[in-house]
Amino acid sequence: MTHWAAVGRRSTFPMAGRSMWPFLREGDQVTVVHGDYSHRPGTLIVYRHGDGLAVHRLLRAFTLHGEPVMLLRGDNNARPDPPLHQERWVGRVVAIQRGNQVYHVDSPLWVGAGWLIAFLGRMTATLEGWVSAGRRRLFPNRPAEGLGRLHQVMLLMSRLPIRLITFVLWKVAPHARV
Repeated sequence: MTHWAAVGRRSTFPMAGRSMWPFLREGDQVTVVHGDYSHRPGTLIVYRHGDGLAVHRLLRAFTLHGEPVMLLRGDNNARPDPPLHQERWVGRVVAIQRGNQVYHVDSPLWVGAGWLIAFLGRMTATLEGWVSAGRRRLFPNRPAEGLGRLHQVMLLMSRLPIRLITFVLWKVAPHARV
């Protein structure tokens, strides 16, 4: 993995999995700048995950017990990931190749869409936390059975706009042919 730590180096690798669907799909090629950690919400961050790498969207960066950490979430995941500590950071995505088209994600259109998707992800997580805390206060002795349906509705409310933003972005974003 020391190969991934070279600051400023660029690497391209194929996407696998569905945690970032529909924004990233299996087979998309992502170009990563190593050691470049934008703290801008919406940035696609690459990090070490088990024996491989993963890409999730930055919701926010903050300090936890004096250490810099990032809160990430896959666009298709129900909840944010646990705080990601600096030793697992690899870099950020700067370009995505889908088929024979390359999209550079540093343009204002991509940055704005990423920020909006991150905002929706944070909003959903915050609302879910408030609802859970309120339920525990109002009904401390009741099991959380009914919360499952409410969680599904809240998740759907965040996923629909995220999918719409993603669909429109991929249709209108400028790109280059390879």
